[in-house]
Amino acid sequence: ASSSSTPDPTGPVTPEDLERYTQTVWDSVLHFLVGTEHATMEPPPAVVHFLLQTNLMQTDPEYTGHNAQQEAPLVITEKGYDFLIRDNQQPVWHF
Repeated sequence: ASSSSTPDPTGPVTPEDLERYTQTVWDSVLHFLVGTEHATMEPPPAVVHFLLQTNLMQTDPEYTGHNAQQEAPLVITEKGYDFLIRDNQQPVWHF
């Protein structure tokens, strides 16, 4: 039997695996909120929908493209900034 430091992808998920995954997804949400250009991962569509429905983000009201409603980028709102400055545990409960 050979030992390997790489976890078996078909094996059980460890608490460390789950923590690493949730931190990665949470980081993607935070990067998306602040508009990081080179984010490694975009949050799932359901999360983006949540951010819009809760007014943490909105379509850019200053966007002047041809089809503003469909092409306008999303930007953080004042409520979104308030959300970001809370301690880590409070925002997670929104989700």
